[in-house]
Amino acid sequence: MVMGDLRLFDGEKVHMVLTPHPLAFYGMHLLWVYVILLSAVFYFISDYVVDYFGYPDTGFTLSILGKSNAPLIAATPFVNVFASAIDGIIGGTLDFSVRYGIVAVWLALLFTPSVFVSVYRITWKWMAYVAFIGIVSVAVPILLGLNEKTVYIIASLFAGLGIILVDLYRRAHHYVITNFRLITDVRFIYNLRDDISYDKINNLVMNQSLVGRLFDFGTVMPLTGSGLGVGADFASVTVGAGKPLSSGILVGGAITGGRSVNFPRDMAQYSLVGIRHPRQVADAISEFVHQDNEAPYLKSISKDMKDLVSELKGKKKNKRKSGQ
Repeated sequence: MVMGDLRLFDGEKVHMVLTPHPLAFYGMHLLWVYVILLSAVFYFISDYVVDYFGYPDTGFTLSILGKSNAPLIAATPFVNVFASAIDGIIGGTLDFSVRYGIVAVWLALLFTPSVFVSVYRITWKWMAYVAFIGIVSVAVPILLGLNEKTVYIIASLFAGLGIILVDLYRRAHHYVITNFRLITDVRFIYNLRDDISYDKINNLVMNQSLVGRLFDFGTVMPLTGSGLGVGADFASVTVGAGKPLSSGILVGGAITGGRSVNFPRDMAQYSLVGIRHPRQVADAISEFVHQDNEAPYLKSISKDMKDLVSELKGKKKNKRKSGQ
């Protein structure tokens, strides 16, 4: 956030201006690194896998009987004897299946981690991003008639772009700590700003992962009375049963029971995510919170003192008048 855009109240002073550590969003980086590594592995092993299953265009024309030397087909006598006939009937379909069968495995391995990331981050956008990359990476070579290994190159290019966007997303976060309030500002594709005055903060939670402890960065989460910064983890058990009736209709039912537990959640737009020296920052914010909590009592005492002084001055004036 550009400091020139920040309007301060009377008597308000900026105490700290913070941005996330370069490794603050390492979990997002790891997802894209995983895509690149997975694509690289499949790029180099795909030829060996296809050779093992056998290319219909070349594997079924090696002898008079049309037998294949592909290890998998050669180990299956019945299929191997009729290899040429199978190739003649469904050659095109079989060729596509063999070449893109390994791509289907890559898609499954690509998509699965994104589900866990989306559940952990409490948002399905990561699953949508990875699904989009997978679909586009497969569709382009098929539509343009390119080699199936192009799938892995396209996916890696998308993942490289993802790493750049994650870093730009990190740089878009700015946190300002003043003596009156805590300001979080995110200016990425969207613009989101949140101000929390210290009298609204009930508690502060400081969270550091293992990587955060090694490089001294972490997240400071302000918790408010309205529940801002708190999410619920829910665990449940479902028991069901069914029974077919004489008419062939299946009737069943299920019972679900569970419990939920509230935990602090470090949503990037509300918390100070991945900041350097989080313990010192949390202590500084906590000091401002306590000062703000004490302020109403000090104001009340000051008002009472003023009223008392005014009352004493009034009595003095009355005595002087009565003495005259």
